[in-house]
Amino acid sequence: MKQQSQTLVGLLAIYFGLAGLVFVGTRVEEVIEPPRQPIWGATFMPSYAAFMGNDPRAVLVALLDELGVKHFRLTIPWDRLEANRGQFTFAEIEWQLDEIKKRGGDAILAIGRRTPRWPECHDPAWLKAISPAEQDAATLNLIKTEVEKLKERREIIAWQVENEPLLRVFGRCERHSRKLWQSEVALARQLDGSRPVVTTESGELSTWFGTAPSVDALGISIYHQTWNNWLGKIIYPLSPAFYRRRTEFTRALFNKPVFVSELQAEPWAGAALTELSIDDQLRLEDAPSLRRMADFAASTRLSPVYFWGAEWWYTLREQGQPDVWETAKEIFKNRS
Repeated sequence: MKQQSQTLVGLLAIYFGLAGLVFVGTRVEEVIEPPRQPIWGATFMPSYAAFMGNDPRAVLVALLDELGVKHFRLTIPWDRLEANRGQFTFAEIEWQLDEIKKRGGDAILAIGRRTPRWPECHDPAWLKAISPAEQDAATLNLIKTEVEKLKERREIIAWQVENEPLLRVFGRCERHSRKLWQSEVALARQLDGSRPVVTTESGELSTWFGTAPSVDALGISIYHQTWNNWLGKIIYPLSPAFYRRRTEFTRALFNKPVFVSELQAEPWAGAALTELSIDDQLRLEDAPSLRRMADFAASTRLSPVYFWGAEWWYTLREQGQPDVWETAKEIFKNRS
């Protein structure tokens, strides 16, 4: 634990130093230039919508019909797909894709062992009873089954193979080797050569060099405030230019596009949101901060941008606090 904490502190020191250098080297007109509107999207996860006390189908329909969201990042948590070894159930992802297809939308689909939302690796119980080699084989079989089953769904526009696959300092996951991840990427390409293969990297805690050479496009997360059990609340003093310049460098080095696959738009605290009062939640994130994050993302010049936290927006509205939802509605009205 001590070593992990020291590693995190070291990474933060490096990136805050880089952020300062980037900001100092940025011309004033670049900082104050009005942002350009990117293509807006949102991540949606039925299990989290249910965890927040909502009907997942109602949440997705509201995102589609009320907010006008057309572009989604969806996930398939392994424990919900293959709760019993060898028995796959695709009903949950199928109904999401059906609703999106009805409205002419599209989705990036996150597949594999490590997918969005804590604890990151949503392992089925049976996985822990087999050896590491068998776990790796089961992971590749998971990728194979997911792609083969869903590759005829044209509303899927890209496969996101794993989420922050090489990040060691966050999540409850077994060590995921770069070699295994590269095998997953290669397998997805072999099974479906018609779609790009992407992944997501931390915008703050990763160099991006471990995955960028292997994917067709790189998604990054952007967070302004996080929580760590050892350090408490962490604020990232980063400018849009920090992400923009890193993107320019990545494009120059690897010739790969970069987009925002996860933009923080919900609170991150030391407890689950269901354990916090609404006032405490809104002290961390509120309607003005949602607008600020949208403007921040637009100023990076990256596109598309997928918001993180849409299930929370809906929950607030259902609890008599519609301001965040209404702000999101205004943002999506201005979508490109």
